Amino acid sequence: MKIELIRGTVIEGKGYDAGAVVDVDDSLGSMLMATGKGVPHAEKAARSDRSVGLSTSDTPKAKTRSKAKK
Repeated sequence: MKIELIRGTVIEGKGYDAGAVVDVDDSLGSMLMATGKGVPHAEKAARSDRSVGLSTSDTPKAKTRSKAKK
């Protein structure tokens, strides 16, 4: 079970800072969540560049404000 730590803590004799992701067994993971020291780690989906292969854009050119006449 992967847990993301909210606060700095010591696990099995090794210190971890807040924000670290540790892989622990289920019982230790549930204890960390119950004591408020960790949350389940969710893998973030990798962003993809959707503009790959786009040669031109079909959108019209943006209109700009004209300057006021003096």
